[in-house]
Order: sequence, then C-alpha cells, then structure tokens
Amino acid sequence: MKVEISRRRFLQGGVALSVLGGTSLTTSKILATSSTQANAPLEQAVPTICEMCVNKCAAIAHVRSGVVKSLSPNPYFPKSRNMLCARGVAGVHALYDPDRLKYPLIRTGERGDGQYRRATWDEAYKYIAEKLVKIIDEEEDNRSTIGFCAGEGLGEHTFKAFMSDKFGSSNFLNHSSVCLQTAVSGYALTIGGYGTADLENAKYVIMAGANRAEAILTPDTMDLFKRTRGRGAKLVVVDPRFTNTAIHADDYLPIKPGTDLAFVLALTYVVLSEEIYNREYVAKNFNDFKMYRDHILKNKYTPEWAEGITGISATQIYKVAREFMAHAPRAIYYQGRRTTWESNDFQLRRAQAIFSALGGGIDIKGGILFGKKLPLNDHKTTVPLYFNARGRIDSDEAAIIGSAGSWIAWRNMILEGRTPYPIRGMFVYKHNPMLSVPNTAKTKKMFEMLDLVVAIDTMPSDTAMMADVILPECTYLEREDPVQSFGGSEPALILRKKVIEPMYETKPVFEILKGLAAHI
Repeated sequence: MKVEISRRRFLQGGVALSVLGGTSLTTSKILATSSTQANAPLEQAVPTICEMCVNKCAAIAHVRSGVVKSLSPNPYFPKSRNMLCARGVAGVHALYDPDRLKYPLIRTGERGDGQYRRATWDEAYKYIAEKLVKIIDEEEDNRSTIGFCAGEGLGEHTFKAFMSDKFGSSNFLNHSSVCLQTAVSGYALTIGGYGTADLENAKYVIMAGANRAEAILTPDTMDLFKRTRGRGAKLVVVDPRFTNTAIHADDYLPIKPGTDLAFVLALTYVVLSEEIYNREYVAKNFNDFKMYRDHILKNKYTPEWAEGITGISATQIYKVAREFMAHAPRAIYYQGRRTTWESNDFQLRRAQAIFSALGGGIDIKGGILFGKKLPLNDHKTTVPLYFNARGRIDSDEAAIIGSAGSWIAWRNMILEGRTPYPIRGMFVYKHNPMLSVPNTAKTKKMFEMLDLVVAIDTMPSDTAMMADVILPECTYLEREDPVQSFGGSEPALILRKKVIEPMYETKPVFEILKGLAAHI
C-alpha cells in the first residue's frame, strides 16, 4: 500500500507503528510555538487496545496533564478499521469510576456481607500465603485443591499461566462452558476449528439467534449491514424475535424456539437431494459423505417436514438453501453467539458446519476463515514438577470437557460431595460466576464452603463480595499487556500500551502475581 508522507502523516504514522511495535507517539503540540507550549497543558495521543469486549479494537487515548480526556478510533489498525463503538468510547469511565477497587481489602465480616478493611499489599499477600501454604500442606501438595477462574481479556493468559504452570493447579474454569463451548466444540470436531466469519467479504449470510446489531456492534458487524438490502450481500435472519439485527435483514424468518436443528437439516436435504453442493470440495475434504447423505435423505428431513416443526414455510426453506449454494463459497451460516441455547446445541452446530462445508466456504474469503496468525517468538518459562498435583475434578462429567471445564458440573460436584479430592480454595480473576453461572444460590453455597477465596478485579462484584481478600487490578488503560497475534482475512499483531500510570494502589495482574509469588 502506498502511503503519502508528509509532516502531519509522519506524526500520525507513529500511531500505526505503536499498534505493532509499541513505539511512542509524540505530543500533539510538538509543532506549537515555544510561547504557546509554555502556557498549554501537556497533551498526548497514546495508542492502545480496547478491552470493553472481545473484539480488541485499536484506540487512541487523548491525555492532557495526566488525565485521559477521551478515546477515539485508531485508523491504522485493520481489525477495527477506524471504528470505536459507544462501549469502547465509554471505556474512559471505567478508569474514573468512583466505585472502582482502589486498595487491597481483607474481609472482616461474614462471607458475602461486604464487610472489609483496607490493607496494604504486604498484609494481603501475607494473609493469602499463610492460608494457602496451610491448605497445600494439609492436602499433601495437591495443588489442584485450589481452583482458579478468569474472564476474557489480554491478561487472562498471564493469570492462567501462573496458576497452572507455576502454582500447579489443573482446575481452571472460564465462561466458555456457559457461553460458546458447544459451538466451538461442534465446529472443531466437525471441520477442524471454529474459525471466524468473514462478514466483510461474504455474499450471503444466515444469522440465526444472534443479535449483533445490539450485542456486539463491531467493525465486521457494520461491514455486513452496509451491504445488505441490495448493496452487495444478502442477510437472512432466523429468530423468534424481530430484533435490531432483523431490521437490517433482506429476509426475516420467525422460527419457533428450539427448532433450529430441523431448519438446518431441511436445508441440507434440499442441497443433497438436488445435488447443488460443491462436488469438488466435498470429494477432497469430506469423510463418509455417502453415509451422511444417505442419513439425511432416508430420514426424509424435507422442508415440508421442517415446516410443521419450525413454523417456516417449505417454500422459504427451499429458497434459502438454493440461494446459499448459489452464493457459495462466499456464504456463511453464522456460527457465533446466540441469545439463547438449546439442549441439542452441540448437534445443531455440527449440522451448521457441515451445511457450510457443502458449499465449500471453509477457510476461504467470504466464508469461515481460519487464517494464519503472524508468528511471534517463543517465550520460555520454568515449570516446576508437582508430583502430587491431580487432574481436574470434572473430566468425566460430560462427553467433552476442555481445558476450561464445565462450570455447572464443577460447582455441583463440590456441593454434592462427589469430588475425588477436596476443593479448598478459589482464585477469581475478572470473572463473576455469582452472576454468570446459572443458580446463584448454588454458586454462593459453593463459595461459602471454601477455606480461601481471592478476587482480582477492577470493580466490586457479587463474586468479589464472597472473597476473603480482594486485590485491585488497574484498568486496561493503566497497563501494558503482552503482544497477541490475530488471524483472519487481515492478520495483525497488537500490543496494549499503558496510557497513564496506575491510579490509587492498583497494579497490573503481572505485578500482582509476581508479588504473591514472592510471598509463597
């Protein structure tokens, strides 16, 4: 790409370099006269990465005299394409929220009643170390007696690496088992990976149950909406509700709740019976295609059969199936998050993956992309050998248990006394299972049974109120996080830069864990 170099664009170019290489951005007043500079407050434009959702858009923080005045989009980052949504712009309020956690806290009352006293970092570390060492000694060095969970973010890897590789516990949990795990597992076990929907280049998209116009208004969401209604792409929304996403659709198909699998099977029936699938792709990439084809056709998963189940007319099902294959391989049955889940969601996702693959839209522009990430140098760390650390407790509680476990099964095993060994403690990083895991009463009871609960977070939460010790992490605008690599249609590297120094007595999670390690 040719870039015109001028004095102004050279200064802007520092932003692009900062996204990838972390170089400094000069002050926006650098060209002012000396007399003006003497009386003007120091202003800086600091490139950083948003953490208000999973998308990780690039932002520029405008700082005056050490105060972040606003956040604006960074036009040089391909993933966010000069966009920062309202949620991202509001990130500055997390920095200056009067209720944010400011100091280490130690519980003084009953667990859950919110009674804490302010403590020093040294006091907090000593409190944790004393209880933790006692528990580990009593459990004969079985490090897995301490569970740990984390919310999504660039700091999750640091926390997880410390608790699993350094401390030695196998009992990690995150939100995935109550969020996207059935979808990820279904796609991974069917086509080899979950992938990313290339909404920017797709010509035809079926979006079932997902409401991106409200839930995740990211650049790729806008890429799609700009091209619907005769402007280059067709969007078919399948949802019991007429959502804001449905407003942007070319076709809206109201479906009876919980019947999506019948809809997908009927689409597949049309494609197989009319032989309008991508024969070359199927011949090269499918295993046991004849077996699957015979299963669909012999069971007569016809549009007429599906109409009575889904409430969508057979005529519409025929139309969607034919249109999808006419636009394939740049056609996507959107695999992302849904507003609600069904008991057959795993099999639904497998059926979606196979239907998309019948059109050849796997790892191709306009389809489901895996893409290659830009390479990062390996980093090495020492991993102690803990001979008594045991495997995770919930490994046999479901057909598929990944590294993030099953929150509900894990919790219920503790409550029902079915664990192969005691779970004595929990470290919680930016995660709120009291709110996010179904049945708050059960989750509360689980926390009440533990001997040690430590919460690391930026804000107080229902879960933090169950902790013995609360350690305040600084917000994403006050810390630097490790470089990450993104794949997709435009691979990129990101480095979150620290915008201002941590406020109050907060610390980044890396420093928090380093300090804890020194005490234990």
